[in-house]
Amino acid sequence: MILVITPKTNIHTGGIDGEARFNMTGLIGSIRWWMEALVRGMGGYACSPTSENRCELDNQKFQQLLDTLGYHQAIGRMRKDICPVCQFFGCGGLSSAFKWSLDDRSLEVLEVDRGATIALMPLRPISPELYWLFANTLKIITQYGSIGGRNPAKKSSDGIAEIEIVDFQNSCSFSDVKNWLKSVGSNKRNNQNHPDLRNFWFIDDHFTKKQINDFLLLDSKGNPYNCKNYKLYEFLRGRLGVSKKIFSFQYKDYDAKIMKRTWGYVCDKDDFNKLNFGQYTNRVLRYNELNNMIERRQKK
Repeated sequence: MILVITPKTNIHTGGIDGEARFNMTGLIGSIRWWMEALVRGMGGYACSPTSENRCELDNQKFQQLLDTLGYHQAIGRMRKDICPVCQFFGCGGLSSAFKWSLDDRSLEVLEVDRGATIALMPLRPISPELYWLFANTLKIITQYGSIGGRNPAKKSSDGIAEIEIVDFQNSCSFSDVKNWLKSVGSNKRNNQNHPDLRNFWFIDDHFTKKQINDFLLLDSKGNPYNCKNYKLYEFLRGRLGVSKKIFSFQYKDYDAKIMKRTWGYVCDKDDFNKLNFGQYTNRVLRYNELNNMIERRQKK
């Protein structure tokens, strides 16, 4: 499988010097984060690799199955206890399903509007449903989201990139994948604080610093106003070491056209109804509309 990533702005996936350094681990982490949100949004279970309840392959149980069933049946049985995202990206005791390799290994910076090729070499078979989830995760990132670090930084539009799979074909549908998700992950429950695409929102415009402050109920100096939904806005604003939950971008496309996008999320669907989008109320794109748009594009 071949990916082509074309940055539309600087991409920060690694480095500590403030420059737009490329780091494969950082890129994979960003894509994984979005795939987790998509799986949860479709009603499936996705762990967080940094949580105490993260997936881990039970090696003792696996060895017992291996002795009686052979490798392919044993790993197939065990994968049902591993969330879909870990089946693709790996977890404790289970390596990634692919080896990621940048075509130009000497490349340290991804140049804006210049595509870079990444080869994903399969290390074991995976289901077509996982390919579907991965492909549609890339579509969401490309058309509505962002990747890498520095997204929350003030006056920063870094993080926009087009990522596509070369000559990719998949016969799965949304309903196929949603039904498949019911059979994996050992029926574990998602942590409410983990991103769920059903609680995301997207707007095709750029928010100024003032608009972001107004949305977060902050004054011009960044001090919070008193409000009745304090916990919600505390979550949205973030804090030192924890990102805010609204991200806004403005950049130029190939033909120098100014492109704009803003996205964010809350923890609970009921919290969404407490947000005030003001003039953008009728332009907010949410999960159902997003899924319908992806499905229509897939059928073309």
